[in-house]
Amino acid sequence: MRTAELPHKHLYEHSYTILDTSEHSVFIQINHEGGLSKYGNIYASDSTGVRYNLALQYNVRDIDGQCDFERVQGVDGIYLANVFEKEAVKQYQEVETRLDMPIQGGGKGFGAVDEYG
Repeated sequence: MRTAELPHKHLYEHSYTILDTSEHSVFIQINHEGGLSKYGNIYASDSTGVRYNLALQYNVRDIDGQCDFERVQGVDGIYLANVFEKEAVKQYQEVETRLDMPIQGGGKGFGAVDEYG
C-alpha cells in the first residue's frame, strides 16, 4: 500500500470525499477549511491513484460532504461542477473571521455564519 502524494506537503485536511474512480484516475475533494466549510478543492490522480494534482478550486460542498461534481454519463472524461468565484470565497472568509472575533469589553463572540454576509 502506498501513501497518496498531494501537490503540497503541508495542507490542512479536515475531510475527504471520493468523487469518481471510473476514468482510470481518482477524483477527490479535500476540505481544507473545517467542518462547516461550503467549499473544497478537487484533486485528480495519475493512473496509479497515488500522485495528485489540483484540478479545481472552491468546489461547492455541504457540511455532510456532498459535493457539486458529477460525471456526464456516456461521455468519457467530461464532468460538471459548481464552484464559488474566488472573490466570493475571500468575502466569506473575511466575514467568518470578523464574526469569530470576541466583542470588545469581554462579551461573548459570535459563531460562524451560514450564508454570505
